[in-house]
Amino acid sequence: MSFWWAREAPLWSALLSPLELVYRAGAALHRGSRRAAHAKVPLISVGNLTVGGAGKTPVALCIAQRLIARGRRPAVLSRGYGRRLRKAQQVSKDSPVREVGDEPLLLAQRGLTVFVGPRRALLAALAGERGADVLVLDDGLQHHALARDLDVIVIDATNPLGNGHLLPRGPLRERPAALRRVGPRGLLWLSNARDRGPDLELDGLLAPRPRSCAASASSSSRGSPGRRRSRPPCSASGRRSRGGAGSAITIFILGTIWRHCGGRRTGRCW
Repeated sequence: MSFWWAREAPLWSALLSPLELVYRAGAALHRGSRRAAHAKVPLISVGNLTVGGAGKTPVALCIAQRLIARGRRPAVLSRGYGRRLRKAQQVSKDSPVREVGDEPLLLAQRGLTVFVGPRRALLAALAGERGADVLVLDDGLQHHALARDLDVIVIDATNPLGNGHLLPRGPLRERPAALRRVGPRGLLWLSNARDRGPDLELDGLLAPRPRSCAASASSSSRGSPGRRRSRPPCSASGRRSRGGAGSAITIFILGTIWRHCGGRRTGRCW
Protein backbone atom coordinates (compact mmCIF):
# COMPACT_ATOMS: atom_id res chain seq x y z
CA MET A 1 0.00 0.00 0.00
CA SER A 2 2.18 2.82 -1.27
CA PHE A 3 -0.15 5.57 0.00
CA TRP A 4 0.61 4.41 3.56
CA TRP A 5 4.15 5.75 3.23
CA ALA A 6 3.26 9.15 1.76
CA ARG A 7 3.74 12.10 4.09
CA GLU A 8 0.06 13.01 3.69
CA ALA A 9 -2.81 10.56 3.28
CA PRO A 10 -4.73 11.04 -0.01
CA LEU A 11 -8.20 12.52 0.32
CA TRP A 12 -9.93 9.35 -0.84
CA SER A 13 -8.42 7.46 2.11
CA ALA A 14 -10.87 9.29 4.39
CA LEU A 15 -13.31 6.59 3.28
CA LEU A 16 -11.26 4.22 5.43
CA SER A 17 -11.66 6.35 8.57
CA PRO A 18 -14.50 4.23 10.02
CA LEU A 19 -12.35 1.11 9.68
CA GLU A 20 -9.46 2.98 11.29
CA LEU A 21 -11.68 3.74 14.29
CA VAL A 22 -12.77 0.09 14.48
CA TYR A 23 -9.13 -1.03 14.44
CA ARG A 24 -8.23 1.48 17.16
CA ALA A 25 -11.08 0.33 19.39
CA GLY A 26 -10.25 -3.33 18.81
CA ALA A 27 -6.58 -2.80 19.63
CA ALA A 28 -7.46 -0.95 22.83
CA LEU A 29 -9.87 -3.70 23.85
CA HIS A 30 -7.27 -6.37 23.14
CA ARG A 31 -4.64 -4.50 25.13
CA GLY A 32 -6.94 -3.89 28.08
CA SER A 33 -8.20 -7.47 28.24
CA ARG A 34 -4.76 -9.06 28.46
CA ARG A 35 -3.09 -9.92 31.74
CA ALA A 36 0.65 -10.15 31.30
CA ALA A 37 2.41 -13.26 32.54
CA HIS A 38 5.92 -12.88 33.94
CA ALA A 39 8.76 -15.01 32.62
CA LYS A 40 11.21 -16.49 35.11
CA VAL A 41 14.16 -14.83 33.33
CA PRO A 42 14.70 -11.30 31.90
CA LEU A 43 12.81 -10.58 28.70
CA ILE A 44 13.71 -8.07 25.97
CA SER A 45 11.00 -7.23 23.45
CA VAL A 46 11.83 -5.99 19.94
CA GLY A 47 8.95 -4.38 18.05
CA ASN A 48 7.76 -1.34 16.13
CA LEU A 49 4.84 1.01 15.67
CA THR A 50 4.19 0.22 12.01
CA VAL A 51 3.59 -2.75 9.76
CA GLY A 52 6.33 -3.73 7.35
CA GLY A 53 10.04 -4.23 7.76
CA ALA A 54 11.66 -1.61 9.96
CA GLY A 55 14.43 -4.07 10.84
CA LYS A 56 13.07 -5.87 13.91
CA THR A 57 14.52 -9.30 13.13
CA PRO A 58 18.06 -8.03 12.38
CA VAL A 59 17.96 -6.06 15.65
CA ALA A 60 16.78 -9.16 17.55
CA LEU A 61 19.65 -11.08 15.93
CA CYS A 62 22.16 -8.42 16.92
CA ILE A 63 20.96 -8.33 20.53
CA ALA A 64 20.99 -12.13 20.85
CA GLN A 65 24.48 -12.40 19.35
CA ARG A 66 25.85 -9.85 21.80
CA LEU A 67 24.19 -11.61 24.71
CA ILE A 68 25.92 -14.83 23.62
CA ALA A 69 29.23 -12.96 23.42
CA ARG A 70 28.68 -11.97 27.06
CA GLY A 71 28.26 -15.60 28.08
CA ARG A 72 24.46 -15.54 28.29
CA ARG A 73 22.09 -18.15 26.88
CA PRO A 74 19.39 -16.21 25.00
CA ALA A 75 16.38 -17.71 23.28
CA VAL A 76 14.32 -15.89 20.66
CA LEU A 77 10.53 -16.23 20.87
CA SER A 78 8.57 -15.74 17.65
CA ARG A 79 5.05 -16.22 16.39
CA GLY A 80 6.52 -17.60 13.17
CA TYR A 81 4.59 -15.49 10.67
CA GLY A 82 3.43 -17.53 7.69
CA ARG A 83 3.94 -20.96 9.26
CA ARG A 84 1.28 -23.60 8.77
CA LEU A 85 1.54 -25.43 12.10
CA ARG A 86 0.08 -24.12 15.35
CA LYS A 87 2.06 -26.15 17.85
CA ALA A 88 4.93 -24.71 19.91
CA GLN A 89 8.32 -26.00 18.84
CA GLN A 90 12.03 -25.28 18.82
CA VAL A 91 13.43 -24.35 15.43
CA SER A 92 16.42 -26.24 14.06
CA LYS A 93 18.65 -25.29 11.17
CA ASP A 94 16.94 -27.94 9.03
CA SER A 95 13.32 -27.16 9.96
CA PRO A 96 10.97 -26.85 6.95
CA VAL A 97 10.20 -23.17 6.38
CA ARG A 98 6.48 -23.92 6.04
CA GLU A 99 6.47 -25.29 9.61
CA VAL A 100 8.44 -22.53 11.36
CA GLY A 101 8.42 -19.41 9.16
CA ASP A 102 11.26 -17.85 7.21
CA GLU A 103 12.60 -15.38 9.79
CA PRO A 104 12.77 -17.87 12.71
CA LEU A 105 14.54 -20.30 10.39
CA LEU A 106 17.03 -17.59 9.41
CA LEU A 107 17.78 -16.87 13.08
CA ALA A 108 18.26 -20.57 13.83
CA GLN A 109 20.62 -20.90 10.87
CA ARG A 110 22.66 -18.04 12.37
CA GLY A 111 23.19 -20.17 15.49
CA LEU A 112 20.44 -18.86 17.77
CA THR A 113 18.05 -20.83 19.94
CA VAL A 114 14.59 -20.06 18.56
CA PHE A 115 11.10 -21.13 19.59
CA VAL A 116 7.94 -20.53 17.57
CA GLY A 117 4.28 -20.79 18.50
CA PRO A 118 1.09 -18.75 18.92
CA ARG A 119 1.32 -18.56 22.74
CA ARG A 120 4.58 -16.88 23.59
CA ALA A 121 4.06 -17.21 27.34
CA LEU A 122 4.21 -20.96 26.73
CA LEU A 123 7.34 -20.48 24.63
CA ALA A 124 8.95 -18.52 27.47
CA ALA A 125 8.35 -21.39 29.88
CA LEU A 126 9.65 -23.91 27.34
CA ALA A 127 12.79 -21.87 26.68
CA GLY A 128 13.46 -21.58 30.41
CA GLU A 129 13.14 -25.33 30.83
CA ARG A 130 15.75 -25.80 28.11
CA GLY A 131 18.31 -23.53 29.71
CA ALA A 132 17.67 -20.01 28.42
CA ASP A 133 18.63 -17.29 30.92
CA VAL A 134 17.34 -14.32 28.89
CA LEU A 135 14.56 -14.09 26.30
CA VAL A 136 14.26 -11.95 23.15
CA LEU A 137 10.67 -11.48 22.01
CA ASP A 138 10.62 -10.79 18.27
CA ASP A 139 7.83 -8.44 17.10
CA GLY A 140 6.66 -7.98 20.67
CA LEU A 141 5.46 -4.39 21.11
CA GLN A 142 1.82 -5.30 20.48
CA HIS A 143 2.07 -8.61 22.32
CA HIS A 144 0.56 -7.97 25.75
CA ALA A 145 0.50 -11.50 27.19
CA LEU A 146 4.11 -11.31 28.41
CA ALA A 147 5.63 -8.71 30.72
CA ARG A 148 9.02 -7.45 29.61
CA ASP A 149 12.04 -5.82 31.23
CA LEU A 150 12.99 -3.80 28.14
CA ASP A 151 11.11 -2.70 25.01
CA VAL A 152 13.37 -2.00 22.01
CA ILE A 153 11.24 -0.09 19.50
CA VAL A 154 12.67 -0.13 15.97
CA ILE A 155 11.79 2.85 13.76
CA ASP A 156 12.87 3.54 10.17
CA ALA A 157 14.45 6.99 10.34
CA THR A 158 13.73 7.64 6.65
CA ASN A 159 9.96 7.33 7.12
CA PRO A 160 9.10 6.72 10.77
CA LEU A 161 5.29 6.97 10.73
CA GLY A 162 4.21 6.97 7.09
CA ASN A 163 1.06 9.05 6.66
CA GLY A 164 0.42 8.98 10.42
CA HIS A 165 -2.81 6.95 10.34
CA LEU A 166 -3.71 3.62 11.89
CA LEU A 167 -4.53 0.52 9.87
CA PRO A 168 -6.09 0.25 7.34
CA ARG A 169 -5.83 3.94 6.44
CA GLY A 170 -2.13 4.02 7.27
CA PRO A 171 0.72 1.76 8.39
CA LEU A 172 0.51 2.37 12.15
CA ARG A 173 -0.30 -0.50 14.48
CA GLU A 174 -0.26 2.00 17.34
CA ARG A 175 0.08 5.74 17.66
CA PRO A 176 3.34 7.22 19.01
CA ALA A 177 1.60 7.61 22.38
CA ALA A 178 2.49 3.93 22.85
CA LEU A 179 6.00 5.13 23.64
CA ARG A 180 4.61 6.56 26.88
CA ARG A 181 3.13 3.18 27.76
CA VAL A 182 6.49 1.44 27.83
CA GLY A 183 7.83 4.10 30.21
CA PRO A 184 11.36 3.72 31.62
CA ARG A 185 11.87 0.33 30.01
CA GLY A 186 11.64 1.75 26.45
CA LEU A 187 14.47 2.33 23.96
CA LEU A 188 14.20 3.60 20.38
CA TRP A 189 16.46 1.95 17.81
CA LEU A 190 16.58 3.86 14.52
CA SER A 191 17.28 2.02 11.29
CA ASN A 192 18.67 3.92 8.28
CA ALA A 193 19.70 6.78 10.58
CA ARG A 194 23.30 7.25 9.51
CA ASP A 195 22.87 10.09 7.01
CA ARG A 196 19.58 11.43 8.29
CA GLY A 197 18.97 15.14 7.84
CA PRO A 198 16.65 17.29 9.99
CA ASP A 199 13.20 15.76 10.40
CA LEU A 200 10.67 17.39 12.73
CA GLU A 201 8.54 14.25 12.90
CA LEU A 202 11.46 12.08 13.96
CA ASP A 203 12.91 14.71 16.27
CA GLY A 204 9.55 14.83 18.02
CA LEU A 205 9.76 11.10 18.70
CA LEU A 206 13.29 11.44 20.05
CA ALA A 207 12.66 14.50 22.21
CA PRO A 208 13.62 13.82 25.86
CA ARG A 209 10.55 13.03 27.91
CA PRO A 210 9.89 11.67 31.38
CA ARG A 211 9.79 7.89 31.77
CA SER A 212 11.31 7.03 28.41
CA CYS A 213 14.63 6.53 26.71
CA ALA A 214 15.72 6.61 23.07
CA ALA A 215 18.47 5.12 20.95
CA SER A 216 19.42 5.04 17.28
CA ALA A 217 21.37 2.78 14.97
CA SER A 218 21.42 1.63 11.36
CA SER A 219 20.02 -1.79 10.58
CA SER A 220 18.88 -3.78 7.59
CA SER A 221 15.41 -4.95 6.76
CA ARG A 222 13.51 -6.41 3.89
CA GLY A 223 11.85 -3.02 3.78
CA SER A 224 8.52 -1.50 2.92
CA PRO A 225 7.61 0.58 -0.12
CA GLY A 226 9.61 3.76 -0.26
CA ARG A 227 12.16 2.62 2.32
CA ARG A 228 15.91 2.40 1.90
CA ARG A 229 17.99 -0.67 2.74
CA SER A 230 21.22 -0.55 4.66
CA ARG A 231 23.87 -2.87 6.03
CA PRO A 232 23.13 -5.40 8.81
CA PRO A 233 23.07 -3.89 12.31
CA CYS A 234 26.14 -5.74 13.57
CA SER A 235 28.41 -4.77 10.68
CA ALA A 236 27.68 -1.10 10.01
CA SER A 237 29.61 1.75 11.55
CA GLY A 238 28.95 5.40 12.20
CA ARG A 239 25.76 4.84 14.11
CA ARG A 240 24.29 7.40 16.42
CA SER A 241 22.53 6.54 19.63
CA ARG A 242 20.46 8.41 22.12
CA GLY A 243 19.92 6.51 25.32
CA GLY A 244 19.48 6.49 29.03
CA ALA A 245 19.63 4.27 32.08
CA GLY A 246 16.05 3.48 33.01
CA SER A 247 16.98 0.09 34.46
CA ALA A 248 19.92 -2.27 34.98
CA ILE A 249 19.14 -4.13 31.77
CA THR A 250 19.01 -0.79 29.93
CA ILE A 251 22.53 -0.05 31.15
CA PHE A 252 23.58 -3.48 29.91
CA ILE A 253 22.15 -2.81 26.45
CA LEU A 254 23.74 0.63 26.23
CA GLY A 255 27.09 -0.70 27.38
CA THR A 256 27.30 -3.69 25.09
CA ILE A 257 24.92 -3.73 22.12
CA TRP A 258 25.78 -0.29 20.71
CA ARG A 259 29.47 -0.57 21.53
CA HIS A 260 29.80 -3.90 19.71
CA CYS A 261 27.53 -2.79 16.87
CA GLY A 262 29.58 0.34 16.28
CA GLY A 263 27.21 2.86 17.82
CA ARG A 264 28.04 6.07 19.63
CA ARG A 265 25.85 7.96 22.03
CA THR A 266 24.51 11.41 21.30
CA GLY A 267 22.57 12.15 24.47
CA ARG A 268 20.48 10.97 27.38
CA CYS A 269 16.92 11.11 28.50
CA TRP A 270 15.61 9.94 31.82
